[in-house]
Amino acid sequence: MSWKLTSIALLSAMTALGVACVSEGPTTLDLTQPGSSGDSSNPSGGPTGGPSATTGPVAGAKDMFINQVYPSLMSEPAGKSCGSCHAGTLGPQYLVQNAEGSYTYLDNNTKYIALPDNSILYLHGMTEHTGPAFTKAQADLVKAWLLMEADERGLAGGGGGAGPGGNGTLAEGVVKFGGCMSLTDWTDNNLQNIQDTQVDGGERCRDCHSQGQNNTWLGPDTELTFEMNTKFPFIMRLISGTVDEEGNFADLVESKRFIQKGQEACVQEPCHPKFQLADDLKTGLHQFFILTKTKYDAGTCADPGTGGAGGGP
Repeated sequence: MSWKLTSIALLSAMTALGVACVSEGPTTLDLTQPGSSGDSSNPSGGPTGGPSATTGPVAGAKDMFINQVYPSLMSEPAGKSCGSCHAGTLGPQYLVQNAEGSYTYLDNNTKYIALPDNSILYLHGMTEHTGPAFTKAQADLVKAWLLMEADERGLAGGGGGAGPGGNGTLAEGVVKFGGCMSLTDWTDNNLQNIQDTQVDGGERCRDCHSQGQNNTWLGPDTELTFEMNTKFPFIMRLISGTVDEEGNFADLVESKRFIQKGQEACVQEPCHPKFQLADDLKTGLHQFFILTKTKYDAGTCADPGTGGAGGGP
């Protein structure tokens, strides 16, 4: 498998805007704890449910996926497993009905098999999204498998700060970019108007995405919509990551998902309705990315968690 510089397009790979397992998305997300959603009723942070059966030999990373990781993803938690959406009729089909085929698919996509903090599979599973997050046992299992893969493939660990020159991780880069985002830049580029874009059939984006459904937050409240788009997974409509030959996080790039989603071919029903984003909004998205990326590259943003450069998380 080649580890050439490869785009980690979270949006196209992990979520489809018009497809969901549940009707509402998360309200708060934390990349450090499995299933963190601000729900104090579950102190463990993840959905309830014990670990799945892990039978069979483990002679290497592939065996670990086939005999342990795949059965867990397909069965736990009962009725709400990753496989219930991603090996069925909902969500991107990165799992199939057999372990060997699933491994082949994942193996051909560097966005999945990478160091945990650079892996879309791991980062997405660590948050409550349109489906439940990993259980604690699953989080530990998937992390152990990815670390074994990294060891076998000779993937190096990122060091230093997130971004060019410092490597770091995709998770760190996402948080840093969110902290660089500015509400002023958002409104100056009219991005608050994306929510009113109409799709074929007449609905507006906000009619389906006002509460983060399908990992997309486009609601009538401009400040809330901006705030949520500074956070994972919603921010991935704006950015994607790249990795280098050794599987390290390299840089962030513009994802263009708000532009591309409306023109994608329907591969599997149900599909997102077609739409054409207005030219001024396409330009605004690009200008917003450039403004934010300039601050990100220069390191002139506030520390993540302090409000960013005018409206970060």
